[in-house]
Amino acid sequence: MARREIASRIGRLVSCVIAVTATAGCGDDAVNNASARWTLEGPAVVIASEESGTTPPIGSARFGARLSNGRIVVADHQAADLKFFDADGKYVRSAGGRGGGPGEFRLILSMLRLPGDTIAVWSPPWLNLFDANGDFAGRELFDLDSPTGEEPFGFLALPDRALLVLIEQRADAPPESGLHRSEMDYHRQPRGGAATHLTRTPWVASFYDRGVPVSGPLFTINSEHAIGATRVYVGDNAGDTIHVFDASGQSLQPIVIGGEPRAPTREELDGAVADRIALAKRLVSRGPTTFSVQDVERLMPKVRDVSVYPRFRSLHPGPNDELWVEEYAPADSLHRRWLVYDADARLIADMLMPRRLEVFEIGTDYILGTHRDELDRDEIRLYRVARGLH
Repeated sequence: MARREIASRIGRLVSCVIAVTATAGCGDDAVNNASARWTLEGPAVVIASEESGTTPPIGSARFGARLSNGRIVVADHQAADLKFFDADGKYVRSAGGRGGGPGEFRLILSMLRLPGDTIAVWSPPWLNLFDANGDFAGRELFDLDSPTGEEPFGFLALPDRALLVLIEQRADAPPESGLHRSEMDYHRQPRGGAATHLTRTPWVASFYDRGVPVSGPLFTINSEHAIGATRVYVGDNAGDTIHVFDASGQSLQPIVIGGEPRAPTREELDGAVADRIALAKRLVSRGPTTFSVQDVERLMPKVRDVSVYPRFRSLHPGPNDELWVEEYAPADSLHRRWLVYDADARLIADMLMPRRLEVFEIGTDYILGTHRDELDRDEIRLYRVARGLH
């Protein structure tokens, strides 16, 4: 394992101020109507993932949070533990570990920061709780029965101790050919109460050939969801509407993304087709598959004809019931654009973030996430957010 360093690089602090500029693409009309244009400054704190001295490495950071005292907590999926750092990025301690006992995790499906800086780690069927110092504070057992009797796709813990239950709906028989999407039902299941069906959205898209799924669209089409402090958001990224539900499961004003979807250029389509064929060759070389490389090559013209960019790549809750929507962008883009909607579903701002930044948490004046540098090394980064005025 390479040596680990906790880095604070002056060059980054000075040069990495990411300002929003007018760029062509999906959602330009919506962006131009935004009431504010915000900027990302920093990073102010950088925590490298490599080992250094007595500080353990971060194997696979999946979730993170910044506490009210400035401490940073990272959920390490590979080590199945929590790692605590002080406000300057210095390692403090680890908590948890792999196992099934109190305060241990078989796997980490999600991490929530609850009021009072309580950290809740969802490792089904247990919700393990830790205080701001990293001390184990108890755990809660959840019933994972399906609200409909159908096999669930998954369970996610909500801040109010209810569960978000996902149940995939598949066709009785797959199509012989063409594009097909399964659907996903979202249910809110309170503890000891009746479940509420929130919505059904299109789910995974696949192209079938002779009754066999051969390829997905060139650009990922899927349903996305986000869990906020008091709200749940669900949207099909091929559409322009994001459904919003409050803590009781009641439907609120939906968020509608303005503008027209961006069409891929010929060069982008050519590159995506080449990548898809290369992927098929790798899969076939590893062992038996339900398709051949020739099947994929034969289907590519049909796949290409209906491939467009999705409206968004991901959803993330912000403070005060904001929703941040990450627009879909080509893989080689330097930045990704985010649209910010307030609690009343109004577009209030937009921002550019680095393409390699995966967001963990969005605060009033900061963004915490993991960033992969040019040498494919992961870092935990804390940026400052400058909320500009109109």
